[in-house]
Amino acid sequence: MTRAFLEWGAGNSTLAIIQWRETLAVDRFYSVDDNADYLAELVPQFPQWSGFHPICANLTGPTQNDRDQGLNYSTLPLTLESQFDFIFVDGRRRLECAFIASLLSHPDTVVVLHDYRRTRYQPMKALYEVIEDGAQFRVMRVRRNISIGEDRGIYPAAT
Repeated sequence: MTRAFLEWGAGNSTLAIIQWRETLAVDRFYSVDDNADYLAELVPQFPQWSGFHPICANLTGPTQNDRDQGLNYSTLPLTLESQFDFIFVDGRRRLECAFIASLLSHPDTVVVLHDYRRTRYQPMKALYEVIEDGAQFRVMRVRRNISIGEDRGIYPAAT
């Protein structure tokens, strides 16, 4: 069984996942961040691994005109995989990322939100059932009564 992980917001969690990839049985790990300089400084500090895919994405996406079709920080992962087994939301635009995470989830996907107690993040409970609340993290799964659809077909897979 292959396992795919996704995170928004690179940092210590990125290093931990890369270091524990064998124990966690991770085959592919995508990490999205919006700060190119930060990512360029951070990535060389990680152990080399061909399954790690750091991605820098603009928070707003293309803005040349009102018809820009480009993706942004929160929506870019729609092009990566059809589904992920683990999704960590610890970056910018967390509500948007949580919505996109629900589209990239299967019934057993675990979604973890860092700093979950912030009032502005509580609407996520409309999409997710809480499995556990820890000191810093909320562990969740997409609610069973939410139809996320098997054929997402929103964006074609990246080539």
